[in-house]
Amino acid sequence: MLNWILTLVLLCSAVGSVRSCDWLRIYGDLSNDSMSLLDQMPEEKLVFISDSLIQISQLYHHENLSSVPWNQNKTDLFLLTMDRQAREMNSCVTANKLRAKRTHTEADTQTHLKLSHYYKKLFRSTVHKMGGSVASWELIRKESKVHLEMLDLLQVTIPRPAKSG
Repeated sequence: MLNWILTLVLLCSAVGSVRSCDWLRIYGDLSNDSMSLLDQMPEEKLVFISDSLIQISQLYHHENLSSVPWNQNKTDLFLLTMDRQAREMNSCVTANKLRAKRTHTEADTQTHLKLSHYYKKLFRSTVHKMGGSVASWELIRKESKVHLEMLDLLQVTIPRPAKSG
């Protein structure tokens, strides 16, 4: 019986403290504002995706791939696909900048430098540090997959031009 009373008191106090928390309302407003601002930045998203694809692709353009147990044909196809994605996305970024009469900005440079630093650190802490072992390349593969999945989620949020026809 005492346990039930304690549980009831805890639940009531938790519900009361949540109800009195004005921050939740403010959080919702700020979250909506943040999401709206992100939706208004498709160019920055394109630059981020383009730079990320280039950096991920560069991870695999290394002479130390001989230790990986992956099927060589599938690895080559993956690299071709990554290179094509990076190239096509980069042309998209360039075309978008020309259309908007926008030049390379300081923010673009900062994004590139931060991404470059991140992927170099990733490579050094795995492949370089572990001597190009199978385990190190497997870590790179798993991280690449996670990043590609996140890039896919990001690209879905970019507005598409209406199809003519």
